Amino acid sequence: LDAFCRRDQFNSEGGSVAYDARSIINSLLVLLDGFEDNNDVIVIGATNRPEDLDSALTRSKRFGVKFEMTSLTAPEREQLIRKNLSPNECEKNYEEIISYINSRTYGDFSPAKIADMVEEIKFFSIVENQKPVNMSDIPIVIDKFSFGQKLKRLDPEFKKITALHEAGHAVMHRYLFPDSIIHRVSVGYRKDTVGITAFGLDDDEKSEFSLKNSDVIKYMSVLLAGLHAEKIKYGHWDLGSGHDMSRVTELAVILAPNLDLGQGLTTAIEYSFAKLDLLDEKICGNIKSLAVKLIETCADKTHDILCKHWVFVESLANELCKKEDLSWNEIEPILKDLPSCDEPLIRTIQGNKVNI
Repeated sequence: LDAFCRRDQFNSEGGSVAYDARSIINSLLVLLDGFEDNNDVIVIGATNRPEDLDSALTRSKRFGVKFEMTSLTAPEREQLIRKNLSPNECEKNYEEIISYINSRTYGDFSPAKIADMVEEIKFFSIVENQKPVNMSDIPIVIDKFSFGQKLKRLDPEFKKITALHEAGHAVMHRYLFPDSIIHRVSVGYRKDTVGITAFGLDDDEKSEFSLKNSDVIKYMSVLLAGLHAEKIKYGHWDLGSGHDMSRVTELAVILAPNLDLGQGLTTAIEYSFAKLDLLDEKICGNIKSLAVKLIETCADKTHDILCKHWVFVESLANELCKKEDLSWNEIEPILKDLPSCDEPLIRTIQGNKVNI
Protein backbone atom coordinates (compact mmCIF):
# COMPACT_ATOMS: atom_id res chain seq x y z
CA LEU A 1 0.00 0.00 0.00
CA ASP A 2 3.02 2.33 0.11
CA ALA A 3 2.16 3.51 -3.41
CA PHE A 4 -1.13 4.99 -2.15
CA CYS A 5 0.08 7.98 -0.14
CA ARG A 6 -2.17 10.67 1.27
CA ARG A 7 -4.13 12.71 -1.27
CA ASP A 8 -3.29 15.95 0.56
CA GLN A 9 0.36 15.42 -0.41
CA PHE A 10 -0.57 16.36 -3.98
CA ASN A 11 -1.48 20.02 -4.34
CA SER A 12 -3.36 21.58 -7.20
CA GLU A 13 -0.10 22.66 -8.82
CA GLY A 14 1.06 19.06 -9.25
CA GLY A 15 -0.38 18.91 -12.77
CA SER A 16 -1.28 15.61 -14.39
CA VAL A 17 0.84 13.57 -11.97
CA ALA A 18 -1.09 14.85 -8.96
CA TYR A 19 -4.40 14.36 -10.76
CA ASP A 20 -3.54 10.77 -11.69
CA ALA A 21 -2.39 9.94 -8.16
CA ARG A 22 -5.61 11.26 -6.61
CA SER A 23 -7.68 9.43 -9.21
CA ILE A 24 -5.94 6.13 -8.47
CA ILE A 25 -6.62 6.43 -4.75
CA ASN A 26 -10.26 7.40 -5.36
CA SER A 27 -10.69 4.45 -7.73
CA LEU A 28 -9.28 2.08 -5.13
CA LEU A 29 -11.68 3.42 -2.51
CA VAL A 30 -14.63 2.86 -4.84
CA LEU A 31 -13.49 -0.72 -5.53
CA LEU A 32 -13.12 -1.41 -1.82
CA ASP A 33 -16.63 -0.13 -1.03
CA GLY A 34 -18.43 -1.59 -4.06
CA PHE A 35 -22.15 -1.32 -4.64
CA GLU A 36 -23.09 -4.36 -2.61
CA ASP A 37 -21.56 -6.58 0.07
CA ASN A 38 -19.35 -9.48 -0.99
CA ASN A 39 -18.47 -11.53 2.05
CA ASP A 40 -16.45 -14.02 0.03
CA VAL A 41 -13.65 -11.52 -0.71
CA ILE A 42 -10.98 -10.47 1.77
CA VAL A 43 -8.53 -7.74 0.73
CA ILE A 44 -5.17 -7.72 2.50
CA GLY A 45 -2.56 -4.96 2.20
CA ALA A 46 0.90 -4.39 3.62
CA THR A 47 2.98 -1.29 4.24
CA ASN A 48 6.23 -0.25 5.89
CA ARG A 49 4.95 3.32 6.35
CA PRO A 50 1.46 3.26 7.90
CA GLU A 51 1.73 6.93 8.86
CA ASP A 52 1.80 7.91 5.16
CA LEU A 53 -1.42 6.13 4.19
CA ASP A 54 -4.48 8.18 3.31
CA SER A 55 -6.85 8.16 6.28
CA ALA A 56 -9.70 7.14 3.97
CA LEU A 57 -7.88 3.86 3.26
CA THR A 58 -7.62 2.93 6.93
CA ARG A 59 -11.28 3.60 7.73
CA SER A 60 -13.55 0.85 9.03
CA LYS A 61 -14.65 -1.72 6.42
CA ARG A 62 -11.67 -0.85 4.21
CA PHE A 63 -8.25 -1.46 5.75
CA GLY A 64 -9.64 -0.86 9.21
CA VAL A 65 -8.16 -3.89 10.97
CA LYS A 66 -4.42 -3.52 11.52
CA PHE A 67 -1.81 -6.09 12.62
CA GLU A 68 1.75 -5.08 13.41
CA MET A 69 4.27 -7.64 12.19
CA THR A 70 7.13 -7.84 14.68
CA SER A 71 10.39 -9.80 14.44
CA LEU A 72 9.97 -13.56 14.30
CA THR A 73 10.38 -15.57 17.49
CA ALA A 74 12.77 -18.52 17.68
CA PRO A 75 10.02 -21.15 17.06
CA GLU A 76 8.69 -19.12 14.11
CA ARG A 77 12.17 -18.81 12.60
CA GLU A 78 12.73 -22.54 13.01
CA GLN A 79 9.45 -23.32 11.25
CA LEU A 80 10.38 -21.02 8.36
CA ILE A 81 13.87 -22.50 8.03
CA ARG A 82 12.53 -26.06 8.01
CA LYS A 83 10.06 -25.09 5.29
CA ASN A 84 12.89 -23.81 3.06
CA LEU A 85 15.52 -26.45 3.91
CA SER A 86 14.71 -30.15 3.93
CA PRO A 87 16.81 -33.02 5.38
CA ASN A 88 17.44 -34.32 1.84
CA GLU A 89 19.25 -31.07 1.00
CA CYS A 90 21.69 -31.45 3.90
CA GLU A 91 24.73 -33.71 4.05
CA LYS A 92 24.18 -34.65 7.71
CA ASN A 93 23.38 -33.14 11.12
CA TYR A 94 20.10 -31.65 9.91
CA GLU A 95 18.94 -30.66 13.40
CA GLU A 96 22.29 -29.03 14.18
CA ILE A 97 22.10 -27.04 10.94
CA ILE A 98 18.54 -25.85 11.69
CA SER A 99 19.51 -24.88 15.25
CA TYR A 100 22.56 -22.92 14.10
CA ILE A 101 20.73 -20.96 11.38
CA ASN A 102 17.96 -20.20 13.87
CA SER A 103 20.41 -18.87 16.46
CA ARG A 104 22.06 -16.57 13.90
CA THR A 105 18.89 -15.04 12.40
CA TYR A 106 17.47 -13.11 15.35
CA GLY A 107 16.79 -9.37 15.46
CA ASP A 108 16.07 -7.58 12.19
CA PHE A 109 16.09 -10.69 9.99
CA SER A 110 12.78 -10.53 8.13
CA PRO A 111 11.08 -13.71 6.85
CA ALA A 112 12.06 -12.78 3.28
CA LYS A 113 15.69 -12.24 4.30
CA ILE A 114 15.81 -15.60 6.09
CA ALA A 115 14.32 -17.37 3.06
CA ASP A 116 16.80 -15.65 0.72
CA MET A 117 19.68 -16.60 2.99
CA VAL A 118 18.68 -20.27 3.08
CA GLU A 119 18.53 -20.31 -0.72
CA GLU A 120 21.97 -18.69 -0.83
CA ILE A 121 23.32 -21.36 1.55
CA LYS A 122 22.05 -24.12 -0.76
CA PHE A 123 23.45 -22.38 -3.85
CA PHE A 124 26.83 -21.80 -2.15
CA SER A 125 27.13 -25.47 -1.19
CA ILE A 126 26.46 -26.64 -4.73
CA VAL A 127 28.71 -24.12 -6.47
CA GLU A 128 31.65 -24.25 -4.05
CA ASN A 129 31.61 -27.87 -2.94
CA GLN A 130 29.29 -29.73 -5.34
CA LYS A 131 27.60 -31.37 -2.37
CA PRO A 132 24.62 -30.89 -0.01
CA VAL A 133 24.52 -28.25 2.72
CA ASN A 134 26.95 -28.82 5.58
CA MET A 135 27.91 -26.87 8.69
CA SER A 136 31.16 -25.55 7.24
CA ASP A 137 29.32 -23.57 4.53
CA ILE A 138 26.64 -21.94 6.65
CA PRO A 139 28.66 -19.41 8.73
CA ILE A 140 30.26 -17.97 5.57
CA VAL A 141 26.88 -17.19 4.00
CA ILE A 142 25.33 -15.88 7.23
CA ASP A 143 28.33 -13.60 7.78
CA LYS A 144 27.78 -12.17 4.31
CA PHE A 145 24.09 -11.47 5.04
CA SER A 146 24.75 -10.13 8.56
CA PHE A 147 27.97 -8.14 8.19
CA GLY A 148 28.68 -7.87 4.48
CA GLN A 149 31.05 -9.56 2.07
CA LYS A 150 34.73 -9.79 2.98
CA LEU A 151 36.56 -7.57 0.53
CA LYS A 152 40.15 -8.56 1.27
CA ARG A 153 42.41 -9.91 3.98
CA LEU A 154 44.21 -7.74 6.53
CA ASP A 155 47.96 -7.28 6.46
CA PRO A 156 49.70 -9.42 9.15
CA GLU A 157 50.43 -6.69 11.72
CA PHE A 158 47.00 -5.09 11.46
CA LYS A 159 45.40 -8.53 11.67
CA LYS A 160 47.18 -9.16 15.00
CA ILE A 161 45.81 -5.92 16.45
CA THR A 162 42.31 -6.61 15.14
CA ALA A 163 42.33 -10.19 16.42
CA LEU A 164 43.41 -8.99 19.87
CA HIS A 165 40.66 -6.37 19.88
CA GLU A 166 37.94 -8.91 19.00
CA ALA A 167 39.37 -11.44 21.46
CA GLY A 168 38.98 -8.83 24.19
CA HIS A 169 35.29 -8.45 23.35
CA ALA A 170 34.77 -12.22 23.26
CA VAL A 171 36.58 -13.04 26.52
CA MET A 172 34.80 -10.28 28.43
CA HIS A 173 31.43 -11.37 27.06
CA ARG A 174 32.08 -14.98 28.04
CA TYR A 175 33.22 -13.90 31.52
CA LEU A 176 30.20 -11.67 32.18
CA PHE A 177 27.51 -13.65 30.30
CA PRO A 178 28.55 -17.32 30.77
CA ASP A 179 25.17 -18.67 29.63
CA SER A 180 25.37 -16.90 26.29
CA ILE A 181 26.89 -18.18 23.06
CA ILE A 182 29.47 -16.31 20.99
CA HIS A 183 28.26 -17.18 17.52
CA ARG A 184 31.15 -15.82 15.50
CA VAL A 185 34.44 -13.92 15.75
CA SER A 186 35.89 -12.73 12.46
CA VAL A 187 38.57 -10.40 11.09
CA GLY A 188 38.88 -9.02 7.57
CA TYR A 189 38.07 -5.94 5.52
CA ARG A 190 34.35 -5.41 5.09
CA LYS A 191 32.48 -2.31 3.99
CA ASP A 192 31.92 -0.94 7.50
CA THR A 193 34.32 -2.85 9.75
CA VAL A 194 37.50 -4.93 10.01
CA GLY A 195 36.45 -7.10 12.95
CA ILE A 196 33.26 -8.69 14.28
CA THR A 197 32.23 -10.42 17.49
CA ALA A 198 28.66 -11.71 17.20
CA PHE A 199 26.99 -12.92 20.37
CA GLY A 200 23.48 -13.39 21.69
CA LEU A 201 21.69 -13.75 25.00
CA ASP A 202 20.23 -17.00 26.26
CA ASP A 203 16.71 -15.57 26.02
CA ASP A 204 15.67 -15.00 22.37
CA GLU A 205 18.05 -12.06 21.84
CA LYS A 206 16.94 -8.90 23.65
CA SER A 207 18.07 -5.32 23.20
CA GLU A 208 20.43 -4.09 25.90
CA PHE A 209 17.84 -1.47 26.80
CA SER A 210 15.46 -4.22 27.98
CA LEU A 211 18.00 -5.59 30.46
CA LYS A 212 18.62 -4.82 34.11
CA ASN A 213 20.99 -1.99 35.03
CA SER A 214 23.63 -4.52 36.04
CA ASP A 215 23.47 -6.21 32.64
CA VAL A 216 23.78 -2.89 30.82
CA ILE A 217 26.95 -2.18 32.81
CA LYS A 218 28.28 -5.59 31.81
CA TYR A 219 27.50 -4.82 28.18
CA MET A 220 29.43 -1.55 28.52
CA SER A 221 32.42 -3.56 29.74
CA VAL A 222 32.15 -5.87 26.74
CA LEU A 223 32.27 -2.83 24.46
CA LEU A 224 35.29 -1.41 26.32
CA ALA A 225 37.18 -4.71 26.37
CA GLY A 226 38.44 -4.46 22.79
CA LEU A 227 40.08 -1.11 23.43
CA HIS A 228 41.63 -2.25 26.71
CA ALA A 229 42.96 -5.46 25.20
CA GLU A 230 44.93 -3.28 22.77
CA LYS A 231 46.02 -0.96 25.58
CA ILE A 232 47.33 -3.83 27.72
CA LYS A 233 49.35 -5.26 24.83
CA TYR A 234 50.53 -2.10 23.06
CA GLY A 235 50.03 0.72 25.57
CA HIS A 236 47.41 2.43 23.36
CA TRP A 237 44.45 1.59 21.17
CA ASP A 238 43.86 2.11 17.45
CA LEU A 239 40.60 0.30 16.64
CA GLY A 240 36.98 0.92 17.50
CA SER A 241 37.47 4.09 19.52
CA GLY A 242 34.69 5.80 17.57
CA HIS A 243 31.95 3.16 17.52
CA ASP A 244 32.70 1.43 20.84
CA MET A 245 33.13 4.61 22.87
CA SER A 246 30.11 6.35 21.37
CA ARG A 247 27.96 3.32 22.25
CA VAL A 248 29.36 3.19 25.78
CA THR A 249 28.74 6.92 26.24
CA GLU A 250 25.16 6.61 25.03
CA LEU A 251 24.46 3.83 27.53
CA ALA A 252 26.20 5.67 30.38
CA VAL A 253 24.14 8.84 29.87
CA ILE A 254 20.95 6.77 29.96
CA LEU A 255 22.02 4.66 32.93
CA ALA A 256 23.79 7.08 35.29
CA PRO A 257 20.65 8.72 36.77
CA ASN A 258 19.18 5.27 37.49
CA LEU A 259 22.20 4.35 39.62
CA ASP A 260 22.45 7.63 41.49
CA LEU A 261 20.84 6.44 44.73
CA GLY A 262 22.35 9.34 46.65
CA GLN A 263 20.35 12.01 44.83
CA GLY A 264 17.50 9.64 43.95
CA LEU A 265 14.43 10.92 42.15
CA THR A 266 15.79 14.45 41.83
CA THR A 267 18.52 13.35 39.45
CA ALA A 268 16.11 11.24 37.41
CA ILE A 269 13.83 14.26 36.99
CA GLU A 270 16.79 16.46 36.09
CA TYR A 271 17.83 13.95 33.46
CA SER A 272 14.33 13.87 31.96
CA PHE A 273 14.25 17.65 31.72
CA ALA A 274 17.75 17.69 30.26
CA LYS A 275 16.57 15.39 27.48
CA LEU A 276 13.93 18.01 26.68
CA ASP A 277 16.54 20.83 26.76
CA LEU A 278 14.69 22.49 29.63
CA LEU A 279 17.58 22.64 32.13
CA ASP A 280 20.58 24.91 32.34
CA GLU A 281 24.12 23.86 31.49
CA LYS A 282 25.13 23.38 35.14
CA ILE A 283 22.60 20.62 35.81
CA CYS A 284 23.33 19.00 32.46
CA GLY A 285 26.99 19.11 33.46
CA ASN A 286 26.21 17.21 36.67
CA ILE A 287 24.53 14.45 34.70
CA LYS A 288 27.50 14.37 32.34
CA SER A 289 29.87 14.02 35.31
CA LEU A 290 27.93 11.01 36.57
CA ALA A 291 28.14 9.36 33.14
CA VAL A 292 31.88 10.07 32.86
CA LYS A 293 32.50 8.61 36.32
CA LEU A 294 30.52 5.51 35.40
CA ILE A 295 32.54 5.02 32.19
CA GLU A 296 35.86 5.53 33.98
CA THR A 297 34.99 3.06 36.74
CA CYS A 298 33.68 0.53 34.23
CA ALA A 299 36.87 0.93 32.17
CA ASP A 300 39.07 0.32 35.24
CA LYS A 301 37.17 -2.85 36.09
CA THR A 302 37.38 -4.04 32.48
CA HIS A 303 41.15 -3.49 32.44
CA ASP A 304 41.61 -5.43 35.69
CA ILE A 305 39.50 -8.38 34.51
CA LEU A 306 41.36 -8.67 31.20
CA CYS A 307 44.75 -8.52 32.96
CA LYS A 308 43.66 -11.28 35.33
CA HIS A 309 42.53 -13.55 32.47
CA TRP A 310 45.00 -12.42 29.82
CA VAL A 311 46.03 -15.95 28.87
CA PHE A 312 42.55 -16.53 27.39
CA VAL A 313 42.69 -13.27 25.40
CA GLU A 314 46.04 -14.18 23.83
CA SER A 315 45.02 -17.77 23.10
CA LEU A 316 41.85 -16.69 21.32
CA ALA A 317 43.65 -13.88 19.44
CA ASN A 318 46.34 -16.29 18.20
CA GLU A 319 43.74 -18.78 16.94
CA LEU A 320 41.80 -15.99 15.26
CA CYS A 321 44.97 -14.78 13.52
CA LYS A 322 45.47 -18.24 12.08
CA LYS A 323 41.91 -18.92 10.88
CA GLU A 324 40.41 -15.39 10.58
CA ASP A 325 36.92 -16.81 11.29
CA LEU A 326 35.91 -18.75 14.41
CA SER A 327 32.55 -20.30 15.26
CA TRP A 328 31.32 -21.31 18.70
CA ASN A 329 32.57 -24.89 18.41
CA GLU A 330 36.08 -23.48 17.90
CA ILE A 331 35.79 -20.72 20.53
CA GLU A 332 34.33 -22.82 23.35
CA PRO A 333 37.36 -25.15 23.80
CA ILE A 334 39.63 -22.11 24.21
CA LEU A 335 37.40 -20.41 26.79
CA LYS A 336 35.97 -23.46 28.57
CA ASP A 337 38.17 -22.94 31.66
CA LEU A 338 37.48 -19.20 31.88
CA PRO A 339 35.67 -18.50 35.18
CA SER A 340 32.51 -16.41 35.24
CA CYS A 341 31.74 -13.18 37.10
CA ASP A 342 29.88 -13.85 40.34
CA GLU A 343 29.27 -10.28 41.57
CA PRO A 344 28.06 -6.91 40.17
CA LEU A 345 30.71 -4.84 38.42
CA ILE A 346 29.37 -1.61 39.91
CA ARG A 347 26.90 -1.45 42.79
CA THR A 348 25.77 2.19 43.10
CA ILE A 349 26.76 5.77 42.36
CA GLN A 350 26.41 8.24 45.22
CA GLY A 351 27.18 11.82 44.30
CA ASN A 352 30.39 11.58 42.34
CA LYS A 353 31.49 8.36 44.09
CA VAL A 354 31.07 5.00 42.41
CA ASN A 355 30.75 2.08 44.80
CA ILE A 356 32.38 -1.16 43.62
